Amino acid sequence: MRTLALPLTLYLALGLTLAGCGGAGGSGSQVAADSPGADLFLQSLDFSPLTASTGDTIHVVDVVRNGGDESAMGFQVSIYLSADAFVNSADILIGVRNIGVLAGASTSSGGGFLTVPASVADGDWFVGAIVDSAGTVAEVTETNNALLAAALLAVSETPLPDIVPSSVSFSPAAVEAGQTIEVSDTASNLGLGQAASFQVAIYLSSDPNITSGDILVGLRSVASLGPGELSFLSAPLTVPASLVAGSWYLGVLADSGGTLLESDEFNNALVAAGDLQVSHPPRPDLIVAELEFSPSQVDAGQAIHVSERALNQGLVAAGPFRVGIYLSEDSDITSADRRIGFRSLAGLEVGASSLAAAPLTVPGDVGGGLFHVGAIADDEGDIVEESEENNAVLALGLVEVFVPPMPDLKPVAVSFGPTVVLGGEVLTVVERVVNQGVVTASGFRVGVYLSPNPVVSTSDLLLGSRLVANLEPGSEDESVNQYSLPAGLAAGSYTLAVIADDQDALLEPDEGDNLLIAAGGLDITASADPHPDLEVQNISFSPNLVLAGGQLTVQSTVRNVGDLSATQFQMGFYLSDDDLIEVTDHFVGLRTIFNLGIDQGSASSFPYTLDASLPLGDYYFGAIADYTDAILESDEDNNASLALGILEIYIPPPPAPDLILTSLIFDLSSAAPGDNLHIDDVVKNSGNLDASSFHVTYWLSQDSELNSTDTMLGEGLTVPSLAAGAEAPGSLQFDLPASLAPGTWHVGAAVTLDAGVAESDTTNNSLMASSTLEVTP
Repeated sequence: MRTLALPLTLYLALGLTLAGCGGAGGSGSQVAADSPGADLFLQSLDFSPLTASTGDTIHVVDVVRNGGDESAMGFQVSIYLSADAFVNSADILIGVRNIGVLAGASTSSGGGFLTVPASVADGDWFVGAIVDSAGTVAEVTETNNALLAAALLAVSETPLPDIVPSSVSFSPAAVEAGQTIEVSDTASNLGLGQAASFQVAIYLSSDPNITSGDILVGLRSVASLGPGELSFLSAPLTVPASLVAGSWYLGVLADSGGTLLESDEFNNALVAAGDLQVSHPPRPDLIVAELEFSPSQVDAGQAIHVSERALNQGLVAAGPFRVGIYLSEDSDITSADRRIGFRSLAGLEVGASSLAAAPLTVPGDVGGGLFHVGAIADDEGDIVEESEENNAVLALGLVEVFVPPMPDLKPVAVSFGPTVVLGGEVLTVVERVVNQGVVTASGFRVGVYLSPNPVVSTSDLLLGSRLVANLEPGSEDESVNQYSLPAGLAAGSYTLAVIADDQDALLEPDEGDNLLIAAGGLDITASADPHPDLEVQNISFSPNLVLAGGQLTVQSTVRNVGDLSATQFQMGFYLSDDDLIEVTDHFVGLRTIFNLGIDQGSASSFPYTLDASLPLGDYYFGAIADYTDAILESDEDNNASLALGILEIYIPPPPAPDLILTSLIFDLSSAAPGDNLHIDDVVKNSGNLDASSFHVTYWLSQDSELNSTDTMLGEGLTVPSLAAGAEAPGSLQFDLPASLAPGTWHVGAAVTLDAGVAESDTTNNSLMASSTLEVTP
């Protein structure tokens, strides 16, 4: 008895081909004559393997040709799965390749691993591609952009896990909020597929319906879980101190983050038997008992007088907390409103209150209009209270804020020279400040600052400053000053910036535009003849095994160890036949570094596509900083670096069947010559291509090794074909030879492919039964 599954791709073997090269698709290659203008089409499209499960990757290689005589700029090649032979943008997109430019009469090839989406149904799918899928290139012919691969992709559904919480319990049944309970839970995989990493969450809920919107009290991670496997954990979890007293349900939610695709997404929750009774000890309860302010009208930048009294109406003393004062455009006072002041309290005894009054400045950029004034006791949430809902209070009345005319200072230009100096030398700085406001800016300072990084603030080194007595609205004030660099200033690259009103002497409507950073960096060096010196400090790649035309991710770090900044340069990546990395090696790609200061580094991780025409084999991988020699360096011999490890470029073997015997059993433990022996076996095609006809032969051997000198019992029926991944059971009976000698015999079988594509592995075609046969005289 054998089973046979005929593939839907049989029509290809019968000589039926896909015709046409327009939007409906086409054959595996096509040729077009050169045309005036750009004319993009797919010259070929191939993929492997021919069978895949959802979630697997296939390797797709396409070749695009510009058959026109003009370059095509900035377009994409989109790869699709289609249920029919008419590929279009409505099909399932599985990948995109970007092409920056393709000259006329030129080709571009690319390949990569693309994932078969989990949503793809079982069956045979067309693999197609559309060049210029976004329609960005004006072409001579717009009807030849699509192409179908010659073969079909047979997709099978990937077995999915099904994570179910099979048990959850807790003890004790009654606790105070803030105490711990012991929670035990078990997660089971009832599905047929392996579950990758997921999380199990423990919740407290006011009802028996456990959801992610309940109160999370615990979370554990499960690295993986195979079909039929269990994951158990018992651990102490803390009941939140802020939890309201009463009866609570405790439950578990498996795969709480929703990271797994499961066969059943609706069985992830389980509630424990019994209720958890939560009580809590006496707590403080902080409120703002009084809040007043005056006046009711004020200019932005001026102060209002605020008086507030904080009260602890709870049953125990409160520790340190803070009272915040806020302005709000609505009557709902929250900590997200504009805080204009706060005060800190060391604590507050039961029934005690604390009164305070202070002038608080209304910020200049708050804008004009009517505002509510509010206060929040414990606005940072430091105290666990009897009630967390009564901390905010709203003052009676509204404050009307007027925006008075203000200056608005903004630096509009800054430059300096020289850009390379020795420590202690003089720097000339030219800077210009404009008043964009509507009133005169009087008595403010303009500061010039140096920072060892690109972020500049008033906490950096003040190189010098100047005072401006008055600056009329719309007027500019330019200054040229010389500043001496401090003699002890460390060598390195610095950022120079100017800050108008760096002492915040003026109230402005926009305080965020007072800083301007100068273009270019300042190098402070100890050398009379400084130069950059570029070193590759780290170079690595992954993976170590890559398909021809595949993608390589490169991590690299280059550092300037010289005493002068490096202007724009490029770092090149190479494959080499030896451990000496040179610009004559196989070029992989580059990255551009626009500027690198003294002792500064630049790190990057980026994928590069390998040239599909590279010879197969092993390569060294390395990088060369400034591979175009754009930078004059103090040392030109330290630019190259070799990565650890060897990179192998390969082409996957063509699809082939692989027949193996997965089971071999027989019905007797002892027998005499002439007796009938019943043998059952299972043959599986573990390859990635359908197998043509095959048969199984059965043998008796006096040892555990099967060879042609053993005694052949007979041959089974010929099976016409076996699909990739399919199994074929067999059941036969044989009479033991009359001449069979008494003793212990091993029963074996071998499967032989009769025709068609050869197997990928011919060393695994035989199997010996695990038991032996005792032959009696």
